[in-house]
This record gives sequence, structure tokens and C-alpha cells, in this order.
Amino acid sequence: MSASHAGGADLCQLAWDLLDRPTVMRFSGRSSWVHWPNVSWTAKRFWEAQWSSSTDGALTRQVAWHHLVMTAGNFKRQAPISLPELHDDPGAHFDGDRGSFRLEVGGGLATLARDDPASWEHLTSIDGVGVATATTILSALWPGFHVIVDRRDIGAAIGLAYEEAAHEGLLRSAGYKGEVVSWKRYRWFRRKVVAWAAAIAVEAVPVERALYEIDLATRTARGASWDVYRRELGRVVST
Repeated sequence: MSASHAGGADLCQLAWDLLDRPTVMRFSGRSSWVHWPNVSWTAKRFWEAQWSSSTDGALTRQVAWHHLVMTAGNFKRQAPISLPELHDDPGAHFDGDRGSFRLEVGGGLATLARDDPASWEHLTSIDGVGVATATTILSALWPGFHVIVDRRDIGAAIGLAYEEAAHEGLLRSAGYKGEVVSWKRYRWFRRKVVAWAAAIAVEAVPVERALYEIDLATRTARGASWDVYRRELGRVVST
């Protein structure tokens, strides 16, 4: 992609339109997903356990849920702990409604539903689970509908849609500080990523990973102004 395409330092031209399909695939290809199969595998085992007919079905479901939460937490660590390789079963199939399930949080039962934003927040009631880990769990359970958000991809997403993000009330301050993820930001980010992926005919994951890699490639120090950060985004995307 040429510098003229990205507009270089021209903030008026800095937008999600720069994330065309070749650009998304170029940046997402830099990501290493060596640990994601572990998360995906435990999510599939979790769904299988929901319709287990074994005599110890309740225990099976509890163990499967614990494995999913721990594996998702491990995935979002700065330096992930290595787990034994888990082999997926291509013949696995699921019965029943996978749109929701009940879990115990805060000493009571709550429903986690794919389409209910309020229910997603139950996950951050689990000790040690922040929004980044919670969205990892959601993405594993409902891939394509949910995506993973963290401070890098949300920063790039906001920087490339600054006016829209400001209108939505997503800016914490005038400076870019490595944006803290929140459920409000995730709801906007998920809609944006899924819609953009459909518009350029790719899956949602490459868009999310491209945003992560674009932020990773910036040289902007935390605390710089949004204008400085956005110009750096333009430089990265254009090279």
C-alpha cells in the first residue's frame, strides 16, 4: 500500500477504509496463534459436556468450564504458560441450543447468553477475569460473533475511527495511554470488527489481529496525544 493511500500524516484520511482486505491479511499474518488451539479445544469440550449423559455429568460440566476459564486466562497472559498440546476432534458435533447457558457467579446462578450484552458482564465477576480474558472466553464459545479485545486492538480501532469513537463517548482523555478495555468499548469494538469483516469478506479474527499488530508496530509512547498516535498509525499502515 502506498503512502498516498494511507494519507501519511493526514489525519483527515485516517479511517477504517484503510483496512482493506490485503492490508488486514498482511498485518494479521504476523500474529502467532500457537496457544489459541488450546482455548478452542476447551470451548468445544465445554459444549460437549453440556449434553453429557454420563452419571457424573454435573462434574464433567464443572471441570470443562474450569478448564475453559483457566485456558483463556493463560492465553491472555503477557507470557503464556505452555500447556500440553491438545488435539482437536474434527468429528465432534453438538446438539441442543448453544445460545446460552447458566453458570455460578457471586454465589448465585446467572445466564450467559451470546446475544445479551448485559449477561457478558457476569464473566468479570469471576475472580481474576478482566474484560480481555472474558472476551477470550466469549470468542472461544461463539467464534465469529464475539472477538477478543485488549488495549492494543482497541487503541488502533479507536485511532482509526476517532470521530466516531469520540461521538460514542469512548475516549478516556485527550492522550493515548494504551486504552483500558471496558465493556462499553467492547460492545462498540465487536460490532465494528464483525461488520467490517463482513464488508471486506474476511473472518472477524484477522481484522482483530490486524488491529493488534498495527498498534504493536507503532512507536508512540504511552501518554502521547491522540493526534501523535494517529499519525503513527498512518505511518504503520502505509509502509
